[in-house]
Amino acid sequence: MDWLLAAHQVAPLQFEMGGLWNPVSVRDQMVRGQEIARRAEIAKLIGASRPLIVVGAGAGGVAAALTADKAGIPVVVIERGARPFDRQLRTPTRTIYPYLYDWPHDGYIDDALVVPAVLPWLEARADLAAHSWIAALGGRRFIAYGSTVSLPPAGGSPVVVHGGMVDVHVSTPAGTGRLRGGMLLSSVGFGAEITSIPAASGTYHGWYYWEPDTLDQHQLGVANRGASPRGRGRRSRAYVQRPAVSRSARRRARSRDVRDPARCCASPIDIGGSGRDHPPRRRRASGLAPGKLTGQ
Repeated sequence: MDWLLAAHQVAPLQFEMGGLWNPVSVRDQMVRGQEIARRAEIAKLIGASRPLIVVGAGAGGVAAALTADKAGIPVVVIERGARPFDRQLRTPTRTIYPYLYDWPHDGYIDDALVVPAVLPWLEARADLAAHSWIAALGGRRFIAYGSTVSLPPAGGSPVVVHGGMVDVHVSTPAGTGRLRGGMLLSSVGFGAEITSIPAASGTYHGWYYWEPDTLDQHQLGVANRGASPRGRGRRSRAYVQRPAVSRSARRRARSRDVRDPARCCASPIDIGGSGRDHPPRRRRASGLAPGKLTGQ
């Protein structure tokens, strides 16, 4: 079996791309989804008579579904919500870049490392980027909204492999039943975020990554003189980058030198690692057409 498919397989004809994979940026999930679909077609796991069943209408799941659909393969996306890309649609305060997490690595200024995506986008507010992805779907109706994978009424597993195909029991607004396909791909996320810190004055509650925040407001929207994102992961770096690349936030934070994240706030910031200390440049879109996985 292809190495990428083998890395994501959790059971016969069942694949998982919502686990604890690193990195899991929007761009990387899109590329992972489209590559899994492309390689599954080559491996004849999906085809004209072997539909692709996807769970989750996020960036990765829809990228996989759209890749298969463009190849003429029947697709069904099971989505419990009422719209795709819900996390991005409800976050108008976050700007996303295809190359965001390449900073401070040299890759963030090297176009060769930007993998073409089936849903390309420019640097944009998350909600606006999501609207452009919806437009790119072009009215395709392969997403079943208000639907979930569910246990059969008579008991047993919701997913059964039989006769070289996978049967998935689903609940929809119209009722329950089974979908039959050549492959099941789950892309539903990897858990809950921890955004609270106990303190003597009470528990501090921060923002979830995909929710509106106040980082573009006066003094980053916090009452004290500074802000100190903690942690060594991608999200801590993203919170540092926000005031560093926003002109309005630069003025409001009254930073002496926003090109040095450690000096932009009253408290020290643990951003993890070292490297280039200047913010990402504005660049072109992440890609214009689907393509092979290159550069990473």
